[in-house]
Order: sequence, then C-alpha cells, then structure tokens
Amino acid sequence: MKKNPIQKLISVLPSKTGVYLFLDAGRKIIYAGKALNIKKRVHSHFTSIRPGNFLTEIKKFKYILCDSEIEAIILESKLIKKYKPKFNVLLKDDKNFFFIAATNEEYPRIFITHRPKSDNLLKIIGPFTDGRAIKKTLSLLRQSHPYRSCKTLPKKPCLFYYINRCPACCTKKITAAKYKKTVSELLSVFEGKISLNILKKKLEARMNLCSKKQQYEKAAIIRNQIYDLKKILLHKDLLSDGREDVWLKNEKYLQNFLSIKNSIDRIEGYDVSNFAGSSATASMAVFEGGQPKKSEYRIFRIKFSGKEPNDTLMLYEAISRRLRHKEWPFPQIMLIDGGKGQLGAATMVLRRAGLSKKIKAVSLAKKEEVLFFGKKQIPISSGLPNDTGLLLRHIRDEAHRFAKKYHLKLRNGSFFENN
Repeated sequence: MKKNPIQKLISVLPSKTGVYLFLDAGRKIIYAGKALNIKKRVHSHFTSIRPGNFLTEIKKFKYILCDSEIEAIILESKLIKKYKPKFNVLLKDDKNFFFIAATNEEYPRIFITHRPKSDNLLKIIGPFTDGRAIKKTLSLLRQSHPYRSCKTLPKKPCLFYYINRCPACCTKKITAAKYKKTVSELLSVFEGKISLNILKKKLEARMNLCSKKQQYEKAAIIRNQIYDLKKILLHKDLLSDGREDVWLKNEKYLQNFLSIKNSIDRIEGYDVSNFAGSSATASMAVFEGGQPKKSEYRIFRIKFSGKEPNDTLMLYEAISRRLRHKEWPFPQIMLIDGGKGQLGAATMVLRRAGLSKKIKAVSLAKKEEVLFFGKKQIPISSGLPNDTGLLLRHIRDEAHRFAKKYHLKLRNGSFFENN
C-alpha cells in the first residue's frame, strides 16, 4: 500500500528536538510548533484530520533542530513573532499568549504576563505559546541567574534570597549594575540573542579568570552557575523533571567506579569547621537522587577537647556519632571534605562499625580538586565525567557551607541543634 503525500513527508522528519513549520500551497508559513521529538509531534497532528481542519491546507513541512527544548521554545516564539502564522494566532488569542517582562526600575522585576502593554516596562519578550514550559524554563534559569520577582521591595531578604533565587535587591546586597548585567544575560537568552551554550562558555571564562586572580569564592559562585546551566541544557522535557536522566548517568558511573552493586539512594557529605580548635562543628549534607535534601541536613557540636585543633579526630567523632543514629537511613557513599587523613578517619570508623562494605568513603580535597578513594587519587577535572565531578563538588561545597554557617552561629552565641 502506497503512502499518501503527508505520510511520506512525515517519514523523513527527524526524531529530534526542534521547531517544525507547516506551509501552505503558496509556501507561506501557517503554523509553527516546538517538539521534543519532531516526527512524533507532527504525526500526532495528523491523527484526526476533519473537513475544514487547518491541517488540510498543509502542503509542506520544514524544521529547525535545536540543542535543547528550551532553545526550541525560544525559537518558536521568535518565528511566531516574525511570521505571525495565521493558525497560531487563531488557535491562541492575545489573552492566551505568554510574555516575559522586566520592569524599568533600578532593580528590574522579572515576571510572566498575558498583558504586555505597560508604561513601566524596560523590556517585553514573547509571545510564548506554552505557559507551563516557559514558567519552568524561567524557574530553571533563575538557579543560575537569580532575579527579583516581588512587586514591592521588602525591608529584609525573603525566602528566595536564602534559597539562592534572588540576590536580595531589597537590601542592595548586589549592586544595581551587577544585577542589571545578570538580568541582561537572562533576557538575552529568551530573546534568542545568546544560546545557553555560549552563555556557559562566557561563565567558564569568568570562572577561570577569577581562579587566576585567586578569587576562589567568586569562582565557586560562577562554578555553581555553570553547574545549573548544564542541568538546564540536559533537560529533555520541561513538563517533567529531566534531572533524573543526569542522575542516572552519575549513579551508573559511581556504581562502577566504587564497585557498588545496589542502587545509590543516598550520599552524605561531611566537613568540619572550627577556629583554632574552638567552637568546632561538623556538618552532614544529604543528597538523594543527585539533589540536596536539606530537611535531613544535620550539624554536630564537636566535643573533642584536645590541646591542638585536629580536624581528623573531630571528623572521626562526628561520623561515629552519626552512625549511632540507626533511625537515619544509611548512605551508600560518604563524601568527606579533605584529603588522605580525613579519608583515613572515615574509613576507620566504618571498618570498626562493620559498615565498610555497605558504605563507601571517598574524600575530595579543595585546593587540588583531587578525589581520594582507597589508594587511588583522581583529579576531578580530567579523571571523572564532567557531570559526576560537578555533583561531587556540589556535595562537598554544601557540607562546607553548612558547617561554616553553624560554626559562625556558635561563635556568635546562637543556639543550634546538637546531635
């Protein structure tokens, strides 16, 4: 049985992410759509053609491949704005299109709206057809480019500041010039002026420059931005959680690398923070499915009372006390912030507890960025897959951040939990 002309056209379409265009007999674009799988999406359009349906006017297809679904969403918006395909306009009136807006203020507010007309807007970008997808995209990019979303600036930082989604414009913790640079980069992505890959390269260049100048804290912040951007680029479906795919790859690699037979349900990160041995604390950061589970973070007030500060003995104490909590799920991996000495302490605790076969201990040194496991020493940058290295750094950095936070609270006389 011969294929009809439309089926032939569909059969040569790629099963890849991008934008597809429907053209009429006059080769005019009459519809534009985005798809994770172009062939599958176009085929779904033609499952119910009825007389008078706009599909009967289609005589030709075109498509443009994209690196990610985010870029497909942005390209779809640009094409609709440029060509104004009649069936996009008929299927979605102005009230159903979505626009990203930035206010004309010292610290611009970013928000999504159906009504783009306003006297107080710095910029308006759109139209976008998929509200859920554009909200998800904006939310993801907020991880790497935090922005203000409140209508009225509060008097003190809100929750978004503490979860790194806003730079606290209300208290001017960031300069207006630096904030506007962040907003400009964010909006340039949605305008299609800069791709996520190019933005990632720009951030990598900034990070390397900060490292050369020994501005390690700034470099760490930019590194986290790069990590978040890479997660965005790896998203396969903005209406679900594409992070699972990244985690599955990391899990498989870690299983092979550390000889772990079972699934990796939990990784715990540990660090010690003290000032000349006083006000010492140890932290336990928890990651499940490659993501932090902050509700299960724990802090230990160190009881070690030696004359000289000893991070190794403090770590030994913290892990020993952690293992007494049988009600907490045991991890498959313990990641220690440190080198051989810290790894040796963790390994000894696990061995004495009879858990060395069930829980694998590794350590990650800060300055050298070298991973220690048993007698192995592996540079993160060249010895591990990039995403796995980023994950291990993230866990290490979270443990360090959490330990330092509570150590400072203790020095300032604040109350904190003692496990």
